[in-house]
This record gives sequence, C-alpha cells and structure tokens, in this order.
Amino acid sequence: MKCVQLIDSLDYVANNCWQHQLARHVKFQCDTHLFVESKDIEKVLPNADVFLSTLKLRSVLRLRHEISKALAGRKLFVYEQDPWEAFTDQATFPGAYSHIIDVMDASFINTSRWWSNYITSQGFRSTFARMWVNSQYCDAQPAWSQRPIRVGYKGAMHPHRLQMIEALREMGIDVTVLKSGNYDEWLSDLSKMKFFIHDEAGEQWTIGGTPIRKQCGWAKDVEIASRGCIALRLYEDEAEHYALRQIPNIMTFANVNEVPSFISRAERHPEVTEQLAHQSVQYIASQTGWFLLRDLVGT
Repeated sequence: MKCVQLIDSLDYVANNCWQHQLARHVKFQCDTHLFVESKDIEKVLPNADVFLSTLKLRSVLRLRHEISKALAGRKLFVYEQDPWEAFTDQATFPGAYSHIIDVMDASFINTSRWWSNYITSQGFRSTFARMWVNSQYCDAQPAWSQRPIRVGYKGAMHPHRLQMIEALREMGIDVTVLKSGNYDEWLSDLSKMKFFIHDEAGEQWTIGGTPIRKQCGWAKDVEIASRGCIALRLYEDEAEHYALRQIPNIMTFANVNEVPSFISRAERHPEVTEQLAHQSVQYIASQTGWFLLRDLVGT
C-alpha cells in the first residue's frame, strides 16, 4: 500500500496530540508513505493507492485549486474532525465542503457518526472514523485509590465550564483546576486524577436556526479513560459510537446534580472501581480505531 498524505507541516504533525497518533496509524499500514507539506503542494503528486489529506480545513479551502492541480483528477480523502466549522450557523468557513468538491474528486472522513450522517444527508460522501488513543499512551498506573487529585479539570476555562465547576462546589465537590500544558503534561496530570469533569456544551450551535447538540469531542473521554481516570460528562448520543458501553471509566449523566452520587458510588467500592479502570485501559489499548486505508481503496 502506498499513501501520499497532505499535511500542514512536519512540525505540526509531530507536535499535535491527535495528528501524530493518526500519522503513526497510517504509516503502519503502508509499504510506502510520503508526507507532502502544504508549502510543496503545488508540485504534481506521485502515483499512490491512496491520497489522504490531514490538512486543517482552512488549509484545504485555501489551497484547493493547487491541490486539485496536483491531484490531476485523482481522488482525495479529506480527514476532517471539525465539520461544524462548515455547516452550523456559527461556522467560520460556511460552504467549505461545497467549495472543495467543486474543484476536485473528494470524499470526507469525519470523526463523529452524527456529523458524518448529517454530511451524507447534505449530498457529500462521508465515512465515519473513530479517533483513538495509541496503545503506548494507555496506562492504569498509579492505582486509582492512590491518586492525589479527587476531581480535576485541565484546560481552557470557558464560562460554561466554570459554571459547572461552581455548581459542583456548591454541592460539596471541590474541583482541582490545572492550566493547559503540552501533551506529556496532559497525560501525566490525568494519571493524578480519580475523576475528570468537563462540559463540552458551550455556546449553542444551530443549523438553519434549529438548536443542535454538539455530538463531538468524545475521543477526549477515551483519552481520559486510557489513563485510568474516570471521565464524567453530559450524555450525548455520539458517546455510543465511542465505545461508551465497553469503557466503564466513561460515565455520563443527564444533569450535573447526578455527579456527587457517581463519585460516592465509586469511592464506596474502590476495589471494583480499580478493576473497572484496568478493564477500560486494557480495552482501549486493544483497539486501533481510526480507519483502514484498504477500506478506502475502491470507494
């Protein structure tokens, strides 16, 4: 299998938490794998079994004419994990998918089942691919009961997240908030936490004026669980497509008022909780996720 992969830059792939894991997964499937950086896309691309773009959406949009010329009629698979940037009323790049297929033969790979189905309903070709954590990052240690942070959050503190944390504090659940850091720090801090609480709802999205649930970002919860930490998050249907039923360390709730009982139940039975943490980590490490290049050929 030979794959030509279009990327923003080698530096971006090496340092982005998801891009470097996807690149490793793609390269593992190839006899020959070639990166082509955005600065070199004006050159005619060599023959390959699969042409794959993991460029940012803004880059594909900006370079679409150059990419089309370099492909010379050959098909491009566009990996794209932020489709709301093209389809919601709040989109930064409205109409981007149409602009792309207007100049090339393109099929999209999207990382939300809900969004993939929606994109297909709009007349585009879309395949769902489940983002996943490489096994090298899966680690259940230290033991769950010995972790120093009871309930934690790490990342940007948007108003909706602060609101949830304050609501929990009013219920007697103190949340340790850590600043964003690099990927190694992120993984290390997850391993210090028993629970990670987060809210991805944020600003209301609409399509044609109709409110929608975001239905995205569940790879983050797989990532949290891969470190033996329990992810606590408001339920969305999309969770079912990120192995919610196979990963007990992803716990979902309908209302934040349920969270104290989740925490209490886990702490009452630490041995069971420890077993479930190991079960979660083992399951995640045993799966590959993403997509298979051989399944793309001929589609």
